[in-house]
Amino acid sequence: MFCRLLKAIYTTVPTPTWLDNQVWKYYTKWSKPSDPFTIRWVSPDEINHVTVATQEVDRVQDGDQYPNYTNDNLPYTGVFYSKRAGDRFSGDWDKRQIPFEKYIPFISMKHHFQNDVPWEKTEFYKRVVEWMDKGNPAWGYETKEAFRNCRLSYVDDLYEKIKNKGYKSAAELHSGKDIYDEIELNVGRNGRLFLNDGKHRLIIAKLLDVEQVPIRVIVRHTDFDY
Repeated sequence: MFCRLLKAIYTTVPTPTWLDNQVWKYYTKWSKPSDPFTIRWVSPDEINHVTVATQEVDRVQDGDQYPNYTNDNLPYTGVFYSKRAGDRFSGDWDKRQIPFEKYIPFISMKHHFQNDVPWEKTEFYKRVVEWMDKGNPAWGYETKEAFRNCRLSYVDDLYEKIKNKGYKSAAELHSGKDIYDEIELNVGRNGRLFLNDGKHRLIIAKLLDVEQVPIRVIVRHTDFDY
């Protein structure tokens, strides 16, 4: 329905040139059939919400310690696994919305990179260490020292690379290997874009005001009309 409305606006209602261009750009971009291997380039500013773990959505590392969602632990996430790319899912998964300004990894990375706050003093680090202290690995690391020295050092290096060399696609970086390893998004029933996976890359792109990033659409809501 949403896309039909956009098309109707474009084809029947006189609009200013700038709005006309935006409507047509949006309609043509997201109304195409979902090809799991299509790479699109979008502005990070178009992606302002994060997919939340629900009955339909698998939990991921950020959310495993909080299987029951309340207002206190809502900033934890879920994903549709990449193998589901191209699928359409019903349910209310797109109604559970975490805006980026309330998303703990975004808040913590913003404090770290823009305000020089050490990782150890960020909420993201504290939450992950709390999880690891209970005997759970994080990103494959068994100790908080390994998490800090390996994973977070990788994030620091990634920030500097994007800052100094610009944002590169997987195809540019891997020369034929893992060329589909891009930021993953989901599309809700009203066309809203949700981060599915690739939070560190997307957050860095937002912090550095990158104009466009390559993405893959994993899941679209069944009520998204295209």
